[in-house]
Amino acid sequence: MQLSTSKLLLPTLLAAVCVVPQSVAASPRGLDPFRTERAIAKLAPEYAAHANLPCALPNGLLTLEDAINLALCRNPTTRAAWAAAQAQAANLGIAEGAFLPSLTITGNKDREHGELTPGLEATTTIERRSAVASLNWTLVDFGGRRSAVANARSLLAAAAHSGSATAQRTVAEVVQAFHFVAATEQAFAANQQTEANAARSLEIARALQTGGAATLADVMQAETAYHQTVYARIQSLNSAEGSRGNLAVLLGFSADQPLKLAPVATPSAAAVTARVSELLALAARQNPELAAARDQQAAAEAAVTTARAVGRPRISLGAQYTLAENAGLPRQKYDSVGLSISIPVFSGLQTYYGIRRAEATLDQATEQAEQSRLAVSQAVWNAYHSLEAANQQLATSATLAKAAATNEEISTGRYQSGVGSILDVLTAQSASANARLIRIQSEFSWQSARAQLAQAVGRLGSADDLDAVAPVEAR
Repeated sequence: MQLSTSKLLLPTLLAAVCVVPQSVAASPRGLDPFRTERAIAKLAPEYAAHANLPCALPNGLLTLEDAINLALCRNPTTRAAWAAAQAQAANLGIAEGAFLPSLTITGNKDREHGELTPGLEATTTIERRSAVASLNWTLVDFGGRRSAVANARSLLAAAAHSGSATAQRTVAEVVQAFHFVAATEQAFAANQQTEANAARSLEIARALQTGGAATLADVMQAETAYHQTVYARIQSLNSAEGSRGNLAVLLGFSADQPLKLAPVATPSAAAVTARVSELLALAARQNPELAAARDQQAAAEAAVTTARAVGRPRISLGAQYTLAENAGLPRQKYDSVGLSISIPVFSGLQTYYGIRRAEATLDQATEQAEQSRLAVSQAVWNAYHSLEAANQQLATSATLAKAAATNEEISTGRYQSGVGSILDVLTAQSASANARLIRIQSEFSWQSARAQLAQAVGRLGSADDLDAVAPVEAR
């Protein structure tokens, strides 16, 4: 249909041009008319407080909470996950924009100059100018745009939950790396103590040999044990340096960044009070990896509707206004407006196979969501029992370390008095050294186990979340 509507169409097109801000094309960063990025902060609590914030090391000692905040701010893996979520937010905006009309304005100007009449030396110049404004607006597509928006919205939710899961994995790695630094430093101090004790035993053996109360074999055994402790001390120093570099990289710094960690409290935890069934139910509600899998399933469902909409009719509104000026001719102005109906008849079975592909993708997403559910349940189960075992190991290792230290002191005193043997001393020293390391390992294992449980349940964004799972001091 063709209508003469120049008086109505031209103001409408000009108004549409004025509504569109010039900054949309020039600098879209920060402009979000559809408020798509708000969904990220709503679905991922870790995003709201830490996205795009520059972070620096504190002036004082680095606490665990400081380390977590630094990693959420600076860790490239976490920032990349938020960037992926922001890209998906933009995709949602693109899908939402399909409901709005599209406006295109084109202009043309050309100039002809020369001998336009053969045989005559006179030259002629002809100028032409034209401008065309076109408007196109899809009015009805029988669910195609709605399903595309639903698909993009679900994918945005999946990206936000994936970002949350990435942030929580980063936090779990930081918690383990932070406590591993503390553990390796404690192990280095313990090995220094073991080396000092071995050096003292060597001095005692040499003194007793000088007095005729010990043999050269005693001295050689003590000296061998001493050099073994020196070797262990060197190894533990290397581990401590490596753990510091690993923590610095996790925090987004170069490996040589100096770090001064705050002292770590010695855990004294009671048995886990929450039942594993309660934790499984909690994980089913809030674990971000499981939520992301469900979002992917919802997106696949919307994609099936989108694929089916490809074969449905489409009704669009089109309008055009043209202004043309040619030298020596009157100015021309004309416009048109009309409705167009597009009815797909045959597309070489592409629509049919597109639907089949979308349905198969939905089946795949459904099974992946079920696999995620099973994986989360296994992670919660394993972390729960690991924390229970770590609690028991804490109590046992404390008793073991105390008994072994007492035995070492008694054995050394007996040997110095000429009653015991050097073998008793070396055995007791070795047992005491192992007990100290076992105690350090049990403390680290407990810290690691509660971080793994918090992550499996789906709530690990701060040190407070760790205390919610298992406080450092038993209540």
